[in-house]
Amino acid sequence: MVLTTTELWLLHSRHLEGVKSQPLMQHLVTPCDSGTIEEFAEIVVPQPQQRQWCAFFLDQIIAKTMGQLDSRAWGTMEHVTMPRPPNFTDIVVCVPSILFLIIDFVADMSLDAAQLSFLTANSIHAETFIMANCIWSTLYERRWPAFHDAISYSSQEEVMDWCAQYQETLVGKTTITLEVYHRERRQEFAMSVMPANVRFEAASNAYVAEYISASKTHPEAIPAKDAHRLRFCPPCTRECLEPLVAARPQVQDKETASYPYRVLQGTEGLIPGQSVELQWKMQQGSPFGWWYATLEAITHETSGMQATATITFGHFPEHSRWHRLKVCFGDADIRPCHFGGFTGGIRACSVADTKHWSQHFSHSLVPS
Repeated sequence: MVLTTTELWLLHSRHLEGVKSQPLMQHLVTPCDSGTIEEFAEIVVPQPQQRQWCAFFLDQIIAKTMGQLDSRAWGTMEHVTMPRPPNFTDIVVCVPSILFLIIDFVADMSLDAAQLSFLTANSIHAETFIMANCIWSTLYERRWPAFHDAISYSSQEEVMDWCAQYQETLVGKTTITLEVYHRERRQEFAMSVMPANVRFEAASNAYVAEYISASKTHPEAIPAKDAHRLRFCPPCTRECLEPLVAARPQVQDKETASYPYRVLQGTEGLIPGQSVELQWKMQQGSPFGWWYATLEAITHETSGMQATATITFGHFPEHSRWHRLKVCFGDADIRPCHFGGFTGGIRACSVADTKHWSQHFSHSLVPS
């Protein structure tokens, strides 16, 4: 099957917005000599990707289109004569969808993407130029997924220059409030997520998390390979908590009501037996963390928006005083907790949330 011009541009129209008329690497690598590119490559640490499907689909497209290249020009019904077997440039010009698959394949590595832009024929360069912002968005997401989620959320109404953002993040100029699983890997923070202002440090290939707290804390270095320990504010809570990002860290002042200090309101979507997360904090002036639990029972009030839930923390043994907790929630109030500290709201975990907890974090029992 050969895509028509209209079909192809409709498919990729979103990538055309905001693409400026500069080569892919003009700002990040200048001048574009091989030495500079290699130097840049040394600090680019690609994430391993399973891409066998790319080769399969590429073979399928080539098989369906090669026989047509000698008789038809792409996007038209005009018959043409090919004086020689088609080369790579001919294939890309006639079937641009092949190039887009190749771009997605090489996007695991910034150096490969740059070379594809610099070192190919002008006609191919024009196609990669059109896709440049999409390439950089993919590169950014694969290297800093939580940052990409936060920035995408904060820039929904504007076109993000992902090449410039990649450069700023790489040199440590991007700081965003994220949530960190299992803070400092300390036992008292097991099965919890805590807010922190996070930046990336290329020299150590690690994230630096400065925890938001009522008391002074030391930053934690989180290796890039442990990026699964970072997330942005969960999607189901964003409408209520209204996280502010755009590379601006949250301030440590509860009076500003920045999102880690806000109570999640509502009782919707909670079903006994499902995984949930409870907002809890030890000190009144601290931000909330999220604590993983299972919803055992819930009773809704006949009037108002409040409910009372019984939740269990599976990482504590059943005889522990920390295993089961009854919580009143649903409104904007911060309430004293029977365990000590204070509680806020409760959110239902999605299937993906529950899978993430079970895959990456231990459910072994914590001593009572």
